[in-house]
Amino acid sequence: KPLPDGITVEQVWLINDDELWTTTELELFPLMTDSPHQTVKLRNGPGWDTGIYVDVVLQLRDSQQEICLIKAIGQEVERVE
Repeated sequence: KPLPDGITVEQVWLINDDELWTTTELELFPLMTDSPHQTVKLRNGPGWDTGIYVDVVLQLRDSQQEICLIKAIGQEVERVE
């Protein structure tokens, strides 16, 4: 299903074992029409190596200003710029 109108990513946390990194800057890319995906680029990351697995927590806000947290466990860090 497409993402509902008004959904925005406000904050992202990455958890690597006992280390926690909080975004200070993120870039949202425009949604494609009827897309179920939102692309988010995190900036000024923690400098962890690629190939590790982290837990990712997203804070979303909808058009009614309700906050929702989503957790994705065991996500591979594939690229670091």
